[in-house]
Amino acid sequence: MSALLVLWLVLEVSQNPQLGIQPSKPSEHFVQSHGIKLHYLDWGGSGEPLLLLTGFGTPADTFQPLAIGLRERFHVYALTRRGLPPSDEPQSGYELSVLVADVVAFLDARGLDRVHLAGHSLAGLEMTELATRYPKRVRSVVYLDAIADPASANTVLQDDPLKTAPASGRVWGEISRWWSQHSVDFSRVKAPTLALVALQQQHPGVPPSASAELRARAETFWRTAVVPLQNRWIENFRREVPQARVVILKDAGHYFYIERAPEVLAEMRRFYAGPR
Repeated sequence: MSALLVLWLVLEVSQNPQLGIQPSKPSEHFVQSHGIKLHYLDWGGSGEPLLLLTGFGTPADTFQPLAIGLRERFHVYALTRRGLPPSDEPQSGYELSVLVADVVAFLDARGLDRVHLAGHSLAGLEMTELATRYPKRVRSVVYLDAIADPASANTVLQDDPLKTAPASGRVWGEISRWWSQHSVDFSRVKAPTLALVALQQQHPGVPPSASAELRARAETFWRTAVVPLQNRWIENFRREVPQARVVILKDAGHYFYIERAPEVLAEMRRFYAGPR
């Protein structure tokens, strides 16, 4: 799907943008985590470390526009999650606790005691766990369309007339074992927080070939089920993370951090420039 929180995982697969790398390519490296090899990119830069975490199935180099814009203030890294080459793709080990342990292994390997985190989509779950379980290691958190609640999203998706599936493949099959039943608790996130949330008023997944009847049902579903659910997520997030700044990007796609990079950079710079 698109800018939606509800279909954020659908977009990971169906609308994953293919970007050309801009000048100043990052260097590529690997670290070990629990018997597997994890790939990461290093854009360099001065200042405190900033770690960028991708959504499901999205390569780390899609952060290029943000990384180039932020390395003036930070030393910028991006981690490629397990299951996505060139990181290893083990047969198992895709539980949330393991994904979080991978991030901690990266921090330990690089000798990073505390970092700023910014993550897209699925990474929101990892960042929330990190900020909850390891608060002393997290300086700040930026959610990039990443405050969705999987359990309620999965419930709503069952009624989508387009029968849109979140993703497919063996790795997603492993993740979906817990994702579809996972409810997020943001209440223990105490670090300075920014949430950029994409909202669309119309179903972004309606194909041009859809019949008028199917199109009407899809739009009704979106208006009466998805939009209210997204609004509940936002209200819940604001209640559980009262220190957070929440920015709503109307008519933005799920990949707004690429498509509207200058706007996102401006919001992130404003956030980082504020009181810590």
